[in-house]
Amino acid sequence: MPEINLPIDCAFKILADLSIPLLFDCGHSDLNEFFAEDAVKYADELLGQTYLFQLSDPPEDVISIFTVSNHSLSFSESSKKNKFSRQIPNEKRKQSYPAVLVGRFGVSSTYSGRGLGCQVMDFVKAWFLDKNKTGCRFIMVDAYNTTKVIAFYQKCEFEFLYADEAEEKSARQLPMTAQLATRSMFFDLKTLRS
Repeated sequence: MPEINLPIDCAFKILADLSIPLLFDCGHSDLNEFFAEDAVKYADELLGQTYLFQLSDPPEDVISIFTVSNHSLSFSESSKKNKFSRQIPNEKRKQSYPAVLVGRFGVSSTYSGRGLGCQVMDFVKAWFLDKNKTGCRFIMVDAYNTTKVIAFYQKCEFEFLYADEAEEKSARQLPMTAQLATRSMFFDLKTLRS
């Protein structure tokens, strides 16, 4: 298959604007179900907006989909609080900071393994940094707690909000015996301005 450059080869669309049923499979049933059945309802309730990249030329496949919503990031329970606070002038320090949550994200199984996921994450970072659309400092994800997914977000320069799973369980007020299905990760958009 030829290489795909998302901004050149794909159209960027809002899922709710599609007039045909969504044909998309990222190999994860929970995500597939959300995009097919729930994403438009989330938009109707003003809880999130889902966007997609679709090939501009036939076969016009949907390459990737992601949902974003407003969020906030708090370092109050994180051991990284002091490290981060030193980067913010005293008069601007807060309990929480504006963020955008990429709540759902998938790349079509047909096109996975070709670097498209990183292209989408780079797009999201640039998109929110451009004129700082929502006044956000951070991009947040709740990454599935699997080696492959965590490695993907680390490759995209996201870092854990909490130093380890025990700290995250404590912050979420979960029993230490609980399994974490997701890990909170963030990307600081300010790093792109340096």
